[in-house]
Amino acid sequence: MAEFDFCGCRGKAKPNRKASDTPVKQAGQDGSQCGIGVVFRMDNQSALIVDSLVPGGPAWDSAANGGLQVGDMLQTIDGKNVYRWSVNLLAPLLLGPEGTTVRLGVQRQVQSADGEGGG
Repeated sequence: MAEFDFCGCRGKAKPNRKASDTPVKQAGQDGSQCGIGVVFRMDNQSALIVDSLVPGGPAWDSAANGGLQVGDMLQTIDGKNVYRWSVNLLAPLLLGPEGTTVRLGVQRQVQSADGEGGG
């Protein structure tokens, strides 16, 4: 797992500090519940994988600086093991007022020298 500090939907991510969780600030326009700008897909073992990042969202803005990446496997939210939880159970943990920080623990898929992914 890796730690990334997302500074909000228009901020810049700070460099990696240590292996741990991924804090992500949630973005919203009107104080309502908002998310982090990630679309998940379920793999064949019911794990949630980052499928895409929403342009302009907190995760998108930080991806170039080592933040969440397509292919990352969700492991924890705010220190709680959520591996293989359904999206319906995860949604309340990933939504909050603008500026709220949520920590995501992910397993990054390792790329081999030939560009093939390996887990």
